[in-house]
Amino acid sequence: MRKVSQLMFFSFVGVQLLGLFVGWNFIQLAGMGLVPTIFENPADLFNAVKLFAYIIFSVILLFAVLYFYKGKRLFLVLELLIIFASVQLFFIILLPEWTPAPDLAVSVPAILAVALRWKYPQTKTAFLLFSSAIVGPYIGAAFDVTSPDFVVGPAILAVLIFALYDVIAVFVTKHMVTLARELEKREAAFAVFFSRDKESVQLGTGDLVLPAILITSSLKLSLFHSLFALAGAAFGLIFMIYLLEKKRGYYPALPPIILFSLIFLAVYQLLELFVKPVLSLV
Repeated sequence: MRKVSQLMFFSFVGVQLLGLFVGWNFIQLAGMGLVPTIFENPADLFNAVKLFAYIIFSVILLFAVLYFYKGKRLFLVLELLIIFASVQLFFIILLPEWTPAPDLAVSVPAILAVALRWKYPQTKTAFLLFSSAIVGPYIGAAFDVTSPDFVVGPAILAVLIFALYDVIAVFVTKHMVTLARELEKREAAFAVFFSRDKESVQLGTGDLVLPAILITSSLKLSLFHSLFALAGAAFGLIFMIYLLEKKRGYYPALPPIILFSLIFLAVYQLLELFVKPVLSLV
C-alpha cells in the first residue's frame, strides 16, 4: 500500500472512530430530547427516501450553480458554514448541561475554527475530516438499523440506495465524475485530497459520511455491532485502494465500503444469534 493510500486509510478510520464517540453522544442526547434530530421517527423507512431525495436535489442545485457561477468564493463560504455548524455540534456534546451561556460557549470555538481555516488554508483537509465525523453521526442518530415492518431498517436501506447511486453516477451517467472535476477546479469542499511523495488521491466526503451513518445507527444495537460495521467499512476501503493501485481513475468507493460493512454487521449478528446461546450453556 502506497504512503498516500495509507494516509487516506488511517484518516478514514480516524473519522469513523471519532464518529463513534460523537454518534454515541448524539444518540444519548437525542433520547433525552436535548438535541433535535432530522427525523422524528428513526424507524421510518421513508427517511431513507427523504435523505436520498435531498441529496439528488443538492446535486442538481450544484450543477446549476456550477453552470451559472464560475467563481470560488461561494464554495468557500459554504465550507466555512459547514465547519461552523460542525464545531458547534461537537461542543454541544462536550459541554455539560449546566454550562453558563451555552449558546456563546459553542459559538466561540466555532468562530475560532472558521477564523483558523480562513487564515491557514492548509487546515482544509483536517477540518473536512472533522466535519465528516460530526455530520455523519448526526444524521445516523436519526436512523435505525432495524425495522419492525421490513427486512432492513432505514439506515441499511439508505446506504444501499446511495451505494447503488454511486455506481450509476460514476460508471453509467458519469455525472459524478464531471461534478468531481468541476468542484476540484473551484476548490470546493466536497472531497478530501491526500498527498504524499508527489502522489495524490481523493475521497469524497460522502464516502466518509455514509459509513458513519451506518456505524452510528448500529450503536443502537450494541457497541460490537458498530465496531464490526466499522471494521467492514475499513476492509472495504482497503479493497478500493487495491483497485486504485492496480489501475488509476475514478471509482465509486462507497459500494465496497458499504458492502463489506453490511457483511461484517451480518456476521456479528449471526455470531450473536448462534454463539451466545451456546456460550450461555457452558
